Amino acid sequence: RHLPKRVAICDSLIPGFDYLENRITGTCEPQYSCAAMYEICRVVQAFDPNFAAAHLVPAFVDAMQAITPLVAHGLIDGLKQELPLYLAAAATAPVFDKSDVEDYSEALLSWWRTNGKGFPTW
Repeated sequence: RHLPKRVAICDSLIPGFDYLENRITGTCEPQYSCAAMYEICRVVQAFDPNFAAAHLVPAFVDAMQAITPLVAHGLIDGLKQELPLYLAAAATAPVFDKSDVEDYSEALLSWWRTNGKGFPTW
């Protein structure tokens, strides 16, 4: 484990990981920060009913303010009001297979076409 070549390789990787961490956490120059995009990617998971059933709480909906159009159209309060309806429907959603992006996308969109009318803000 402590072979000199291995230690040297690991040591040479540290700056790259530090760079990536700084970009993701926003502790770099603002023009290089990916923190806002990372946050959008995190909160958009709320629209997957499998994720919602396991993780979605009102505080998570508050964090969805990172999605600018939701704020611009004043949707955050509506999302929170409809959260119990969404979670009840999400609890009965089938488990979506994420191994094939096309199949996953079609199944997810089909679920929303079938169920989304019950919580229109979502």
